Parts: sequence; C-alpha cells; structure tokens
Amino acid sequence: MHVIEASAFVSMFFAAALGAQQLPAQDLRAQVGADSGTAAEGLRDGSADASERSVAGRAILGFLGGLPVGFFAPSAIAFDPGAIVGAALGVGIIGAGWKLVNAEPRPDHKNRGRGESYNAAYTEMYQERLLERRKKAAILGSLAGAVSGLGLLVSLLSQLK
Repeated sequence: MHVIEASAFVSMFFAAALGAQQLPAQDLRAQVGADSGTAAEGLRDGSADASERSVAGRAILGFLGGLPVGFFAPSAIAFDPGAIVGAALGVGIIGAGWKLVNAEPRPDHKNRGRGESYNAAYTEMYQERLLERRKKAAILGSLAGAVSGLGLLVSLLSQLK
C-alpha cells in the first residue's frame, strides 16, 4: 500500500511541475508600441514568446530518463556494469531532454521590420529562456522519474522472499 501512496505523491509532484511550466506569460508586447524596435523590447518579447512554448514533452522525456537512473542507481554504486550502462542511458535521455533540437525562434515571429538590434536581442533572449525552461522541465521530470524508479525497485525487492 505504501508504494501506491508514494506513486500517487510522485504523480502529483510531476503534475505540479508541469503545471508550473505552463503558466501563461504576461503579454509584454501589448505594452510596447508597434513602431518601436529597441533591444530592450526585443529582450522582453523574446522572453515572453519563449515562455509561451510548451515544455511538457521535455518533462516527460526527463521522467523516462529518470526511471532507469532511480532503478539502477543502487546497483551502479556497487559497480555492476549492467546497472552502470542502464543509469548512463537514463542520464543521456535526461540530457537530450533539453538539448535535443535547436532553440531558434519560429520563423513566423513578429519582429520583421523592427530593426536589427531588436531582432538580435529577441533571438538571444528567446533561445536563452527556452533552453532554461527545457532544462528545468527535464530536471524536474527526471527527479520524479528517479523517485518512481527507486520506488519500483523497492517494491520489487519487497516481493522477494
């Protein structure tokens, strides 16, 4: 019964982490005049647009990578080669969770004609903010996955008699 309660807790934690990633960003573009194009406005708009992108897939990928880490970590500490490979595979999946695919802004972003300084600042902030959010989602997902993997291991070991 304790494993079910622990799994429910991990699921709620995971859902809360995903919910925190999906909060709507303030629409800062409404505060900026349509004819202006400064670097500061590009930074604000890039951050706001990157905050609107979903990172739920990265959290799920992190969760899937965290499962083998939590399941194999106790054996990997004892230098079991199979467990080390399993845990390393999980770490690789977690790393891919935020590094996979580029973080370039979508080609349809609305900064055409706003000036070169605006475009450069927009792109820089968009990439920085999106990678930061992907990393956070992958790490939170991996923590939930590792706890679940460890819980699965404990559950399986408790069934052995």
